[in-house]
Amino acid sequence: HTYLYDENFGFMADPAARDPDHTIHFGEKQLPIKVYMRDYCHEFVTFLKENKGSIEAVIYTSGVPEYTNMLLSLIDPKGEAFEHVLYQNACHIFEKKDEDIFMMIKDISRFDNRDLKKCIMLDPQPINFLLSPENGLPTIPYTAEYDQPDRKDNYLQALQGQLEELSKMDNVRPFLKETYKIRNILKNSKLI
Repeated sequence: HTYLYDENFGFMADPAARDPDHTIHFGEKQLPIKVYMRDYCHEFVTFLKENKGSIEAVIYTSGVPEYTNMLLSLIDPKGEAFEHVLYQNACHIFEKKDEDIFMMIKDISRFDNRDLKKCIMLDPQPINFLLSPENGLPTIPYTAEYDQPDRKDNYLQALQGQLEELSKMDNVRPFLKETYKIRNILKNSKLI
């Protein structure tokens, strides 16, 4: 099974009351970027490493390599969890200048060397499911902001259980289609 992840592991901004887990410096000007790791991120990455026989984890991001690799060095320092990394140059560009629209859209349907019946793309942005809606599993964005300081974000734990179940299926598409109804969401939003 192939599972494609986006930026579901952490948040890069400044959500007020919480101290960052890491600070990285990016680009020529070495701009500081505060990184807030999602709760249970390390456990989730360990789960991916332990299940390499049934889960091929691939990072698919609209980020540039330098930035993405810096974040991956925090998430998976030894490079054991993720088989491949697809960067910005693997995205389709959708641009409509007269309306000031510029989007990078991920497309797993073009991977001829992967069986789409066993592929899942996790992403918080529905537009990224445009070209393969039956493979989409929408994720909850992470902002590192909590109303209660002692509260934990359990999303990655729940996702782990869901991926365990999906990895047992011969064809994930009917389940994802029925459960998330991505094609209907895209049609209702006039995207397809």
